[in-house]
Amino acid sequence: MAVGKGMDAASYLRKHGWKGDGHSLDPSSRGIKKPLLVSKKVDVLGVGLNKHAAVSDQWWMRAFDQGLKDLGTGKTNALTNIREHGMFAGGLYGRFVKGEGVAGTFAEGNLSKRKREDEAQRLKNGVDMQVEAFVAEALHRGVLEVGDKKPTRSDVSPVTTYGEAAVQQVFKQAGLSIEANIAQSSTKAQKYKREKQLRGLKRAAKSFIIFQLSNVERKQIQAYETSIKKVQKSERKSREAGKAAAEAEKAAAKFAKALRKKEKRDRKLAAREQGNEDSTYVTDDAKEDLSTLGLAKCEAKGAAKGMEVQQYIQDRESKKDAKALQNDTASSTPRPAFVIDLDGDAALNRLPPGEHVVDSEGSIRFTIEPGMPVPLDPAIWDGIKVKTLPRPVREARREWMENKREARKAEKTKKSTDKSKNERKLEKIERLCIRILIESRKAKGSGTVTIGGLEDVPLVKVKTQAKEPFSKEEMGLARTVARRVLKEQKRQAESDGKKKGKNHKL
Repeated sequence: MAVGKGMDAASYLRKHGWKGDGHSLDPSSRGIKKPLLVSKKVDVLGVGLNKHAAVSDQWWMRAFDQGLKDLGTGKTNALTNIREHGMFAGGLYGRFVKGEGVAGTFAEGNLSKRKREDEAQRLKNGVDMQVEAFVAEALHRGVLEVGDKKPTRSDVSPVTTYGEAAVQQVFKQAGLSIEANIAQSSTKAQKYKREKQLRGLKRAAKSFIIFQLSNVERKQIQAYETSIKKVQKSERKSREAGKAAAEAEKAAAKFAKALRKKEKRDRKLAAREQGNEDSTYVTDDAKEDLSTLGLAKCEAKGAAKGMEVQQYIQDRESKKDAKALQNDTASSTPRPAFVIDLDGDAALNRLPPGEHVVDSEGSIRFTIEPGMPVPLDPAIWDGIKVKTLPRPVREARREWMENKREARKAEKTKKSTDKSKNERKLEKIERLCIRILIESRKAKGSGTVTIGGLEDVPLVKVKTQAKEPFSKEEMGLARTVARRVLKEQKRQAESDGKKKGKNHKL
């Protein structure tokens, strides 16, 4: 172990306490006594792997090598057979649990966006076709009725694809059965129920079919549906924007038209006040306002009177202006006032006009008394248009309808809360059953007892402790006793009633 020229390593180490060859450098002699040997590794096995060990159990190495060789060639590798058969012959590795597979990106990265969209659309169409197959199967079996739609079955039945149990499961999840099938009816409520059943069946069938797909196919369908929703949302926004723009344009055109009419009216009024109205100007404006059909009518009427069309229009406009001026003068002139003495007839001063309920024949059905409320009687307003009724009668009608609506709601609530005769009987049996078990536990199941006015109620044997719940057998015995006691009480009450009736007759 000469480190350098002129140095003896052995003598140097002996000076520091080394005992010499065959001894370790550790003073407690726990170190290695032989030097480490270095061997050169020339094989292709892993570090720490014994090349002499048997490789008959290392099926995963052979499968991995074979999979690498077949990667990208499109061939079926050995992993398929190993997953089905070889997993249980591999010792410790046969006890591994197969988890969820991780989707690869080798083939997906080479696909274009358009190709992936086509694949997703194909999957979506396939799911929709299978959903329609479930609907056709439901129509054929008679568990679903959808209007006038005929039960036409598809080429491939869902029973063939998924099995009878799966079809029954989907129908059960959608709430369909022959007993619960709604009869064919044209009422709005029945039609709504049938449509609701159809939507529920489609929803359940789609959920079941998508669950059968792989994770990659589910994600493709989800991405495709999301893109379709985005497109529909953008189209709806564009339609709404176009509709708003059209409405704004229509409002602007209407405002411009009203503004033009106002300007024309102001010009005509100013010309009339100045007394120098230009007849040609008025005639041209009138011709502009006329349509083609109106102008043709004016020409025909003017020809019948032996006048030109411009002269006829001018004459008509002058007549309109004269009539408008006459109306303005009449409205501005105060009307004569009349004073009528009505003190002699108190009945005429009772109500203002229009406070009577008049039917279609013209006869007065009801007269409103001042200071008196209108009775809530539908005979007052029945068969008469609501708009023609006086205000107090309309308010009375509204109050009557509200009261009727509240009464109907209260009746429905009462029906939902009221229990049937059978339910009350079962509750009575259960209460008596619990009392019998409690008394039996106290008396340790011997003798009879009086419970709630019922005498000689037999007890049952109770083996459970005080803090434990009653067993199923104990509950069954107590129910049997409770039924027998209540039945005997009812029979006794009926016999007592018959005896009283006979004595009363005597």
